[in-house]
Amino acid sequence: MNMAQVEEKERIDIKQRFFRFNTLIALVVSVIIIYIFLTRFDLTGTASIIKNSNLFLLICGLVTFYVFLPLRGYRWKGLLSEAKINLPTLELTRFYLLAWFANSILPARIGDIYRAHLLKKNRAISFPLSLGVIFSERIFDLAITAILVISSGILYLNLVTAPELHGLLLKGMIIICLVVGLFVLFSWRAGWLQRFIPPKFRSYYESFTKGLFRSPARLPIISIESLIIWLSEAGRLF
Repeated sequence: MNMAQVEEKERIDIKQRFFRFNTLIALVVSVIIIYIFLTRFDLTGTASIIKNSNLFLLICGLVTFYVFLPLRGYRWKGLLSEAKINLPTLELTRFYLLAWFANSILPARIGDIYRAHLLKKNRAISFPLSLGVIFSERIFDLAITAILVISSGILYLNLVTAPELHGLLLKGMIIICLVVGLFVLFSWRAGWLQRFIPPKFRSYYESFTKGLFRSPARLPIISIESLIIWLSEAGRLF
């Protein structure tokens, strides 16, 4: 094939890709997001806040965010290894960054779903299995957050003057403890629940449960990683 034919083939391929339904939908969504951003977002006010902020602390916040991002990728790698999946930390960190970008512009933490999609698209890893791994990750986050809130609450609860806030904090902690407890029960008794799943969904359920965390030996290291991650979040917020 000569050079002219190669160039013609590339032009046709680019044209076909541009007019694909998925590409057009993505383009429309992007235009809508940019329009909302430009019309609803106070760019002048934001620029003023940044200009009058403490530049040193702002840089520290940015550095904290990006420096600890690879640790999230490494923790994800460890959770995936429970399902006999071994992927490079750098690649998983890149997926995490893309997912967080999605979280910045879309509601309901859609970025977590996008992470599972990226694994399926780039590594042919089962989507339900990826969701099981991410579900385990979120349970660790909940548990560590609960520990940090309880610990800080012991020190600073007397500073919260509104009685209704005391009740809300207590109810929140009870709910988190229940969720973590149900996750532990579900992880170890997932097979028992399978009989209640309709047959056409059992393969998805089995794949999902394969991604759940079940390794007591790795519990300390994953917990420590989660604690460092959330301390970095607290530092960034500070």
